[in-house]
Amino acid sequence: MFAPKLSLMNGKMIRICLYLYIIFSFSGCKGIYTTAFARRDSYSVFSDSVEDKYNLKKLIAENRRLMNFQQQNLILDSLFATICLSLIIEYLSHAKRKRNKYQSELSAYESLTKQLSKLNNQKEEIEKMKKQISQLKKELLLSSKTGKKLAHLSEKIIPGKTDSLLHDKDWLQIEKTVNTIYPSFLSSIAKIAPDMSPAEIQYCLLTLFEFDIQQEATLLNLNPESISKRRLRVKKRLGIANEDTNLQEYLTKLKEEIVDV
Repeated sequence: MFAPKLSLMNGKMIRICLYLYIIFSFSGCKGIYTTAFARRDSYSVFSDSVEDKYNLKKLIAENRRLMNFQQQNLILDSLFATICLSLIIEYLSHAKRKRNKYQSELSAYESLTKQLSKLNNQKEEIEKMKKQISQLKKELLLSSKTGKKLAHLSEKIIPGKTDSLLHDKDWLQIEKTVNTIYPSFLSSIAKIAPDMSPAEIQYCLLTLFEFDIQQEATLLNLNPESISKRRLRVKKRLGIANEDTNLQEYLTKLKEEIVDV
């Protein structure tokens, strides 16, 4: 009987111990859970604090990076603006120099054009004056005492006359009159045709008075055919290759070109 009671007591003790263990365990676990929950909240606060600090550092670093990037961009923009401004200034300076050079060249061209126009006007005036002087000299030659005498003799026909109407003193007077009006005419003829005979030189002097073949034939007491042959010989002496060239016109141009006026 004692054994069953002991067994029963043992069973009760086991149940009591188990009960106490469960209560103890439950109480312990609850404390652990309370501590765990408390620690969880603390960890959460700590975790949030660490994360905030990390985020703050990250934000500061990002701000610094952005500031550095902005500074770099600002430096690059400033450098680019400086380069652009320098290029613009250089372009404007170059354009100004080019414009000044163009204006200078334009002014020089206008001045040269004015001078050229003035020279052309002067040249035209000079040519006009030369023509006027040439005409005056021609009129002076024809209206001279010698010219009037030759014109009178060229119309005079003397029957039975076998020699020239012009004597040595007449040729001397003709030469003197021509030298007075055209001082360089004879020397120019001598340069062009140094082998010209005295009779051919006299004919050149007579040609300046602008007589036709018949008048020259009368003055020299030759037939017109002989006058034509003499003209051809003088033209050859002067180097005139074209037979159609008028000797009188040639000598007239010659004295206008080479005679000092």
